[in-house]
Amino acid sequence: MGNEDAASLGPLGDDVSSIIILGQSAWTFYDGRDFHGTNSVCLYPNFKFNDDSEDRSLHVGLYPTPSHFQISDNNIESIALSLKDWFSLPLAGCGAVGRSLKE
Repeated sequence: MGNEDAASLGPLGDDVSSIIILGQSAWTFYDGRDFHGTNSVCLYPNFKFNDDSEDRSLHVGLYPTPSHFQISDNNIESIALSLKDWFSLPLAGCGAVGRSLKE
């Protein structure tokens, strides 16, 4: 999708059944437009792969089904960048959101 907040996913929001996060940032997903709704969840990258030879890392969050991100299937309407570089702050949350899933 990108690396910016999206107040509306348009028709794409009705087709979200899995989520992949790349990078070090946490994201908040909402079931309503404009960062509102009855349900929201903060998702973090839940895997970190290191390339020690070049001192690089790949951060990935894999949420293959709605049961993994706890918002009903095909019902994500907006997303917001919640916390950049959360790996440096392992106990930090996503702010005022419904739930935070850090695995």
